[in-house]
Amino acid sequence: MTTLKNQIDRLNWTSIATDLDSEGYALLPGLLSAAQIDALSSQVSDQLSSQVNERPLRSMSLARREPGHGQLFFFDNNLPEVLAVLRTQLYHHLAPIANRWNSILQLGYRYPDTLDRFLQANRDAGQNRELSHLHRLQESDYIALHQRNDGQLVFPLQAVLLLSEPGQNFRGGELVMTEHRPRMHSRPIVL
Repeated sequence: MTTLKNQIDRLNWTSIATDLDSEGYALLPGLLSAAQIDALSSQVSDQLSSQVNERPLRSMSLARREPGHGQLFFFDNNLPEVLAVLRTQLYHHLAPIANRWNSILQLGYRYPDTLDRFLQANRDAGQNRELSHLHRLQESDYIALHQRNDGQLVFPLQAVLLLSEPGQNFRGGELVMTEHRPRMHSRPIVL
């Protein structure tokens, strides 16, 4: 996974910070190679089809209500290696951006420099629920982009990865985010 770590480190983080500041999001196309996505998809499929009682993925179906309809699969503190590396490395580069935002907003809290320290701070605050998850969406399913912010420690940024190739693995469907702006019309963003 050193290659993935290096890939993330080589991203233009100045440009990403600028996009986050001005648009509220940043695209990282090609972050994972096709081989990495295939390996991850196979690993998840194997875990889902496992007959073992203690599966590494916990399933939850969503009814037709917020935050959507489809299936969620939570990793019970057992992320596949590629996702663990992604989460650790993205946090490493995003924490300074989050700290700069807190400084601008005159919020006293500063995020620790490593994910391990942030997760320990969460555990110390009684926040033990694992939040990394997958969504499996089929025809007419959807998931509203949301952030679980229950508890005193909430990281202000999240990563969304599309593991299927539009036009090859599925037809239709788009990733749409909506920016809610005070006293203005909401702005949809189609990615």
